Amino acid sequence: MKRFWKKKHRYELLMRLKEWDEYSFVHSFDVFVLGTIFARYLGLTDIETLARGYLFHDIGKVFIPQEILNLKRKLSEDEFDIVKTHTTKGYELLMEHNEEDIAYLARDHHERFAGKGYPNQLCADDMSEGVQLLQIVDVYSAMTSKRVYHVGYGATDALAVLYRDRHLYNESFMHKFVECLGIYPVNSVVMLSDNRSAQVELVYDLFPTLPKVRLLDEQKSMNLPLNYSVRIAKMIDYRANSFEEIFNLFVEQLIRCDENNLRIHFNKLIDHLHPKEIVLKIFLPAFRILRLLTREIQTDMTKYRNSIGILKTLLEEQLNVLYMDYQHEQTTILVVETSLRENFFIKLVQSILYIDKIVPFFINPGDDQRITQLMEHCDVNVAYFIEEELTFDKRVRPMREGTFLYYSLADIEELLVSLIGLSMKKFSFEEKMQERLFSTFKA
Repeated sequence: MKRFWKKKHRYELLMRLKEWDEYSFVHSFDVFVLGTIFARYLGLTDIETLARGYLFHDIGKVFIPQEILNLKRKLSEDEFDIVKTHTTKGYELLMEHNEEDIAYLARDHHERFAGKGYPNQLCADDMSEGVQLLQIVDVYSAMTSKRVYHVGYGATDALAVLYRDRHLYNESFMHKFVECLGIYPVNSVVMLSDNRSAQVELVYDLFPTLPKVRLLDEQKSMNLPLNYSVRIAKMIDYRANSFEEIFNLFVEQLIRCDENNLRIHFNKLIDHLHPKEIVLKIFLPAFRILRLLTREIQTDMTKYRNSIGILKTLLEEQLNVLYMDYQHEQTTILVVETSLRENFFIKLVQSILYIDKIVPFFINPGDDQRITQLMEHCDVNVAYFIEEELTFDKRVRPMREGTFLYYSLADIEELLVSLIGLSMKKFSFEEKMQERLFSTFKA
């Protein structure tokens, strides 16, 4: 350790990181400790060099603006692109200070298997074991850390999230990391010290190393004894809940109007999803299921309205986040009666427009002159009229100053439902609205 501090620049770099971003400094030490212990557990060679690399893996954060590092919300795509540069900038900084033997760890710690990471979309064969270890420890540390906007996962929940995305990591190392911690997430398939196989059913906060398990051969449950006479010997597999399984649990709690439990499932579902995916994979399918249940099974209408109310509350929370997160580059005119603006589908339209960086300007119908003046002021040539029902056969109304396009709520619902399952290639929702209208008009 004395040899480590002989190079003054190492101390100066760490102090520079500490002064710039306290969280990154603390996180770096956490990764340093966990990573070194895990590397020794795996029997990797040159532990001292790896340990030094783990300590400096996030040094590139000194180049990221503090206003982005200190945001109390999820990053927008543009902000995330800036944060991504900390990998290459950290690599360059370490190279400048003659730390060539560890610089690659700063550059590659956000790479993922099958080319899913950054900055160079490396595959497994392109990454050393030291990097593959760091990727797991870095994510685990970040998820279990407390921040202003993030309470921090418990150990078992963080491991469960890692296992959900296990295709991105060295799965053998994942198993070993769990064994190294001695904490096994719920759904882990394990071998006990008496050679019986079991699945972890429940992990206790006070005794996380002594979970409740279900013996697979005997189909009965037991708590591991406090005297460790029977303990978990090794990890065999992890049976992760798929997105579909978690979504089904979410809908089940939504139907029951159990807001507390459904929020747990909702937070798991939205983790790592693009905002447009949250709309297309969660809100729309959930609403569609509720609507079908009401129509086909005659669900109690009071319960249905309560479920929709909860879903709308979640959507409004997402709308607030989207409004904060996105730098709006355009605007558009939505001519909608005040009474309809609380409609679930109108709010979905609003959220997708936000994601497309378009802020919708709501105005009541009735004054064509005012609407066209507003269109001119906002530099748009289309206004979208959305009515509960179209009482006259009118879809497109050309005006000297622009075009009025008319939709019923049923048109909007049909359009949104048609987007379920759409691939996440970027598309303009305004274009989809116009395509839908003109195809209907031609028919």
